[in-house]
Amino acid sequence: MTMKKLFCVMLFSGCVSLQAQQSTVASGGNATGSGGTVSYSVGQISYKSPEGVLISDGVQQPYEIISLGKNDLPGIQLSVFPNPVSNRLTLKNTDSGNGAFTYSLSDISGKILLEPKSFSAEASLAMENYPSGIYLLKICGSDKKTKTFKIIKK
Repeated sequence: MTMKKLFCVMLFSGCVSLQAQQSTVASGGNATGSGGTVSYSVGQISYKSPEGVLISDGVQQPYEIISLGKNDLPGIQLSVFPNPVSNRLTLKNTDSGNGAFTYSLSDISGKILLEPKSFSAEASLAMENYPSGIYLLKICGSDKKTKTFKIIKK
């Protein structure tokens, strides 16, 4: 009888201690199709270091590969600098014969943050009030051709 009681106490203690543990069950994998490969992870949405200092968005951090293609506005000399930007972004038309342009700024999800504004030679955008992230600067020429620049805000 004593052996049965001891076994029951040990079994109960084991079950209680198992319930006290925390587990993050994450899964993931790769999905491949004709357009490319995507890596994904599910389960762990955030991570906090043991020191309590660093908090990041889970285990799998994104990265982006950008390939440079042809200019959508051929014959038009535009420069957007500095990129990445901290405070002010400068748009410069280096060929005065190009006419006027309009520009607008949106976030990466497409939400317009700055309504279209016009410039001909040079414009300056105040970026200090925007949080760090990726923004899209869309520039339209007078002939309705557009060029979109990916702007990285530090």
